[in-house]
Amino acid sequence: MGKVNAKQLLKVEDFPKEQRQWLGGMFYIVNRFINQVIGAVNSGIEFEENILGQEHDFNFEYVSDSVTLPLTVTWRLAKPPKSVQIVYATENGAPVIVLASWRFTQEQGVIFDQVVKVSSAPAVAVLVATSRYVIRVRITP
Repeated sequence: MGKVNAKQLLKVEDFPKEQRQWLGGMFYIVNRFINQVIGAVNSGIEFEENILGQEHDFNFEYVSDSVTLPLTVTWRLAKPPKSVQIVYATENGAPVIVLASWRFTQEQGVIFDQVVKVSSAPAVAVLVATSRYVIRVRITP
């Protein structure tokens, strides 16, 4: 989808003289709002400021599942999460594909019980011991 292009959206000059006085105040408010929306759509939408949810980075050295896991995020919103996406992951600075199972508890938040790495051979494997991982997750209600 391309950028939204708009010039002056509503002009009082386009209406009869007897309506211009009361339309002017309304058009000012409407035009300002529409311009802010167009600006946000074209270049200003950011997850943390405009979308309900939260992002969290896990930065850890993997030892073993029993030592390193579970990974926990404190959930700050009233509604429970319905969606968890792994935005990106790296292993020792190189991009990798990881999958995680998660669950939600009222006390602790979002808990990631299992994290595995996906590669071409073997297809799914545990994380590599002594490797440093950075995993960003996006959680939304």
